[in-house]
Amino acid sequence: MTSSIARFDGSTTDAMETFLRLLYSPTLASGLRLAAEHGGDGLDPDTRSILDTLDFERLAFFQRSRVSQLHVHFRRQFGALVATAPAPMLESIIAGFADSPRFWEPRGRSLGENFALFAYERFTAQERPDLADLVRLQGIVSGMSARPTADSPWPDRRPPPAVALGLHAIALDCFHTRSRLLDERGAVLSGDQFLQDNAAVDGMSEVFVAYFSDRSAVVGSVPVEVQS
Repeated sequence: MTSSIARFDGSTTDAMETFLRLLYSPTLASGLRLAAEHGGDGLDPDTRSILDTLDFERLAFFQRSRVSQLHVHFRRQFGALVATAPAPMLESIIAGFADSPRFWEPRGRSLGENFALFAYERFTAQERPDLADLVRLQGIVSGMSARPTADSPWPDRRPPPAVALGLHAIALDCFHTRSRLLDERGAVLSGDQFLQDNAAVDGMSEVFVAYFSDRSAVVGSVPVEVQS
């Protein structure tokens, strides 16, 4: 294979994986470049051959291009999140996802759900549980749409409420939240309305996603009584 940023013949699986990861990860590129500049001790011959011919300036351009493509992909799947989360925060999380080993771990049922699992942790760490729950909801829909019969990857999922069981869906996923994610019609909140409704939320609800054989999905919410 001839590349515009390196000469690489794809001779081994490990070398191919390294090359692909370099296209997304500035951290990996920086680490390998530093290792190569210090003699390349510990690097396998195929990786060293890639680094010997790699144009790191052009690589940085390719990395930015890959992140831009992820932005476009996730804007389609996470419209409510894009309309709600501060743009710099979301851009940082998407770039961090591309740069992280988590990008290559198939935790979710789809790429979108894989991103949602990563973003959920980031939003939680930044004390934005409302955005964490919003990306979780949209990530679940993405995952179910791709592989409805696969197990949910969310560790704290809840048993579905009776109203959800009565829908006879082929897949159900539920979680507790203190955020208000749906309006009175059952539509996912976004933008200023989401922020206003979550400024002072009182109580807890159980949100569920039901997926059907005709590839449609229903999202609902029921209140949860918190034991004192």
